[in-house]
Amino acid sequence: MIDNPAQGWSFTVVLAAMILMAGCQSVPNEQRWTGISGPERIEGRLSITGVRTNPSFSLERLSPDRQIFRAFGIMGLGEVSVLYDKGEPVEGRFEGKRLSAEQMQETLRLKTGLEVPLAVLPAWIQGRADSRWDSRGSPEEFKQLGWQIRRVMQTESGIPKRTELTKGELKIVVGVQRWQ
Repeated sequence: MIDNPAQGWSFTVVLAAMILMAGCQSVPNEQRWTGISGPERIEGRLSITGVRTNPSFSLERLSPDRQIFRAFGIMGLGEVSVLYDKGEPVEGRFEGKRLSAEQMQETLRLKTGLEVPLAVLPAWIQGRADSRWDSRGSPEEFKQLGWQIRRVMQTESGIPKRTELTKGELKIVVGVQRWQ
């Protein structure tokens, strides 16, 4: 029992501070993850500056936490895929070989000369900024990671049909043909 009122007051302040501190602990990313929103599957074609072929692509939701991006025929490379878990690229496949996300990013750069940040690709395909990185602009046109992203065409309901990704001389046009 506390006999001195000053001690009681101090004890109350310390207890209140401890309760507040416990309530303000940061939550690790794994616990903040809310799942992937958006369509089950997006299909379309890519147009890349200086490349004659327009490779097709798909972005598919495998579960609430997992997505896979596939591109077919990028600069004669066959199928390229990137698996995402909780929004992060975790592995890729190139010419049938499994690669870490870092190896996949580097392989694409070496084989194609393209330095597209794989971590934000699913968001950009959907014509939106990735909330994990700073962006400036509006939902229809914004800058992120040194790239200019602009929705050029969209349906009446706001679904992007054509989005341009531009950095310097490089321009990639994402043409969505199917959104389900």
